[in-house]
Amino acid sequence: MNRKALIITYHHSYSYGACLQAWATWKIMESMGLDTAFIDYRNRIEELSLGKTATFFLKRRQVVDACKTAIRNAMGYRSFALRGFKEFHRCLPKTEKRYEDREQLNDIDCDVLAVGSDQVWNPSISGSLDPAFLLGFGHAKKRLSVASSMGNHVVTDPNESSLLRGSLCSFSGVSVREFHTKQQVDRIAGVDSYLCPDPTLMLESAIWRDFAKKPKDVEENAQYLLVFTLNTRSKEEEEAWRRYSKSMGLPVYRIINNRYRGRFIDRNLHGVTPWEFVWLIDHARFVCTDSYHGTAFSVALQTPFALFPSKTGNNVRMNELLEETKLRDRSDNLDGEMVAQVVDFHFAAEVLRKRRSEALEWLSAVLGGLNDGE
Repeated sequence: MNRKALIITYHHSYSYGACLQAWATWKIMESMGLDTAFIDYRNRIEELSLGKTATFFLKRRQVVDACKTAIRNAMGYRSFALRGFKEFHRCLPKTEKRYEDREQLNDIDCDVLAVGSDQVWNPSISGSLDPAFLLGFGHAKKRLSVASSMGNHVVTDPNESSLLRGSLCSFSGVSVREFHTKQQVDRIAGVDSYLCPDPTLMLESAIWRDFAKKPKDVEENAQYLLVFTLNTRSKEEEEAWRRYSKSMGLPVYRIINNRYRGRFIDRNLHGVTPWEFVWLIDHARFVCTDSYHGTAFSVALQTPFALFPSKTGNNVRMNELLEETKLRDRSDNLDGEMVAQVVDFHFAAEVLRKRRSEALEWLSAVLGGLNDGE
């Protein structure tokens, strides 16, 4: 008899990282012999922020952000984002019922409840520390977290501390994505959490290549430099793209969900799906990015890349990954010097292989006993 597992995370997102970590977590749980699906839970604050409408920011009295968002959406952001993610969202296995608050979740009954990766414990995304993402509902034989994150959040509110402590003590296993989160969780909840790789790094590259799909408007044998950034970039970074492009003799393709061409961009790629995102990184000759998952997939698929500083200041997890894989020389500090265009990924591949094996062993141990009628 198949055991049933349900995952709660940000599965309904316009973020490549959020969608791909969700799919990876599902794939990993399935590989453990569990019949797995997502709880179709929509945190109200995160749901409001999808596509970042001007109204969302106006309700928070963030007038400048509202104006910027109105302009961005007028450039096509929402329509391109919907085009890229709608089908992917539809294909994810989900509960028939959609949930919008924790009380509705009390009818959940399964063998394993898992809160997935991404910044599910970051109140700046969910509006507050959401008890749903601490599995405070329903019935399950096992409760666990899989590489959950607080992002940059620092817990100072006693109510948050109490909620963490009261919730995590009932977990069969707690794994977190960054050392920053581990330090807080261990101190507040009195647990010894496992520092787990992002789920996207827990899958073999062959699985991602089977998953990937070529965009219809990109030639099979296209030679290109790929730009994927989460933030509007400076003139200095645009100049850096030009230097790499000129040095390698490659056109610049950019994944972007608006009509702004930008300097030194030869082709904008609009409405890129998560499947196409993976294909584009895998087939690029070189990647320029400020994104964690742009970096993670470049490392996993062994595509040479340059990492630019994140404008949000959240460089910790990128730096941790580069430090661990001995790829710190991939950071471009915009001082005019280019990083090497040829990369030796042998050490990085061995590190990922070891971390992947250890993480899957940890997860298997936490899930142990399900088939013995626990």
